[in-house]
Amino acid sequence: MSSIGQILNTAKEALLTHQVAIGVTGTNVANVSTPGYSRQRAVIEAKGTMESIENDVQIGVEVTRIQRMFDQFIEARINDQSSMLSYSEARQDALSQIEAIFNESQQEGLSGVMDRFWKAWDDLSFNPTGEVERFAVVSSAENLAAVFRDYSTQLADVQDSMNSRLADNITQLNSYLADIADTTSKIIQVQSGGGNTNDLMDKRSELLKKVSETLDIQYIQRSDGSLDIFMSNGKALVQGDRYWALEAVQNATTGFYDVAFEEDNTEIVNDAISGGRLGACLDVRDTDATDYLGQLNTLAAAIADEVNAQHVEGFDRNGNVGGLFFDDVTEAKNMAVNSAILADLSLIAASATVNGDGDNAQAMSGLRDALTMRGDTIPFSSYLNSLIGQIGEDVAAANRSYGQRNAVMNTLIGQKEQVSGVSIDEEMVNLVRFQMGYSAAGKMITASQEMIDTLLGLVE
Repeated sequence: MSSIGQILNTAKEALLTHQVAIGVTGTNVANVSTPGYSRQRAVIEAKGTMESIENDVQIGVEVTRIQRMFDQFIEARINDQSSMLSYSEARQDALSQIEAIFNESQQEGLSGVMDRFWKAWDDLSFNPTGEVERFAVVSSAENLAAVFRDYSTQLADVQDSMNSRLADNITQLNSYLADIADTTSKIIQVQSGGGNTNDLMDKRSELLKKVSETLDIQYIQRSDGSLDIFMSNGKALVQGDRYWALEAVQNATTGFYDVAFEEDNTEIVNDAISGGRLGACLDVRDTDATDYLGQLNTLAAAIADEVNAQHVEGFDRNGNVGGLFFDDVTEAKNMAVNSAILADLSLIAASATVNGDGDNAQAMSGLRDALTMRGDTIPFSSYLNSLIGQIGEDVAAANRSYGQRNAVMNTLIGQKEQVSGVSIDEEMVNLVRFQMGYSAAGKMITASQEMIDTLLGLVE
């Protein structure tokens, strides 16, 4: 009877084991569309032995653990790539907005407005006393100043937008860090008690990916289930169940936000952020847009200075020496025509002498092709074309970077899916296999019952 009892016990364990395996299979199927879910596998091993005539026979079976199908190396590569991909995507989006500002395909672009401004002076040189020609000069000058101001405002808007996004991303990042610390605390607690932490590990992996999308990080997963996350400068963001929040601190000089730790917001960590959406916000705001705006300011100031210098060399319609045509310009956002000229068109100094000729207007028109920019080596138009070309190259480079990194990410995701993804076909095969094991265990119980009945019959 003892042997039959062992058979019954083995059958019972087989029933329970295959029941667990079927349950794990069902969990995989149910989570086939769950983001971040890692496929699980019931690890089944033999259990115990019994003595036979010649040797010991292995009996029994059990589920030793529920294995999370997961490749830590692939996850690390995905997180690194997530940081670079998010950086490229955010920068690509911002640079595309800037490229749209400098759209020269329309006549109202800066290049077209500059051409009409120089042409208006050329027309005035043929009729220096003409009211219509003088009005055209002032009108084109106002349009030129307005376009400079508009471009400057739109570039500043892009900077403000990236500044606001920086603050929003910091707020979201802090939420991720808090959730990771809380999840890690639960993982350590459950793991120390021998429990299953697969779902918690999946949750933390998704949070870690979101952190990587926000900024570039380094991290270490320890054997006790804890996770340490660091910035590129070695500053800790998470250690075990503790986290250190970042803060957006307004810079008194620029008015923009700097990134610092809440515990000590005097230590600025902008330089430690080079990836993720935070890195893109900082680079576009402080480097790309600032550079373009600086070149736009340089062009506006140079045009105003050269026009003013030439204008004061001439004489107006009243025979008086010309004054400033533009107000003093240091930045494109302040460019404007002198209010005195706007009020009295006769103050336009079109003549090179008191005789009322149009030579000064002709000289003013000649500034179009004068070598005035970059150490007197190129004209205004070439300087503008260089700026537009630089923006176009930066956008093209951002597009290439995004495309390349997106391709790499898709490859890595495919590799992860091969390891961690749920295949319905595979799970169906497993389900049939475990069902057959479960049925076989049931037949063992039936056979054991028949054996017991036979023995009892012999006793009678």
